[in-house]
Amino acid sequence: MPLFMTEDRLKEWTIANTTFQENPFFVNVGETDFAEEVQPETFDSDIVENYASIMLQKDSVIKDVINKLEVKREFFQEQADNRADTINKNKQDMDILKKQILILTECSTVMREKARQHFETIITEALRYVTQSEDYEFVIQEKTERNKASYEFYIKTTINGEESLQNPKDANGGGFIDIISVAAKYAYLELFKNPRIKNSSILLDEPGKMIDEQRSIKFAEYIKELGDSYGKQTIMITHNTTLSDVADKTYYVSQGDDLISKVSEIDQVMLESIESQVKEELDED
Repeated sequence: MPLFMTEDRLKEWTIANTTFQENPFFVNVGETDFAEEVQPETFDSDIVENYASIMLQKDSVIKDVINKLEVKREFFQEQADNRADTINKNKQDMDILKKQILILTECSTVMREKARQHFETIITEALRYVTQSEDYEFVIQEKTERNKASYEFYIKTTINGEESLQNPKDANGGGFIDIISVAAKYAYLELFKNPRIKNSSILLDEPGKMIDEQRSIKFAEYIKELGDSYGKQTIMITHNTTLSDVADKTYYVSQGDDLISKVSEIDQVMLESIESQVKEELDED
């Protein structure tokens, strides 16, 4: 079959071929003026073969570009899939973490509540033992400040059915602070299951210095009972002979004329003599 080609079509092919050779990715076929006209009857099979060759080159380059783009697409798709898997895994980890935080928070809340009740019970018993009154109760109030728990301590007094809260520092001239501090030490150590801590001794430095003389006797009995009940050795450093009376052993520290301190174990007779001497010195002052 004879091939007929117009002059405009030939221009398009020629320009396309020239542009493609310069840049195969951008082909812009437009109109231009030829220096001389080419007659359609001069077309032969070489032109067709040349055009076919150009088309094959274009096709090959385009396929190569498509293949490269496909490789890139697959690469980016793989990355997207991996990131999607990572995001899903992170979401699962976040869900697990949230559940763990919730469990730990609930456990912490339960443990704090048990500790609060533990301290309130022991210290309330101490207050009622020393005062010989059921009107007093130790209360711990929990507050949250800046997402952290804080606590305030009160003495709740019930008189004639009416309740009132008072700061321990202001209760009984500050004497309740001494009772609370001693009871709290035993309550604190009792929370630990570690034998090295649980079986440790209690050191009390000048306990009961703010307690009036009337309640000092019950306070001394309470310290003695605490040691026996919890099986803890209690060591007291005190000038209060009422407290030293309940001790199983008493040591007296004195300073001689040479300014050297001497420690002596004393019996009940010596203790009474020392008490009388201390009382006389206090009366003179």
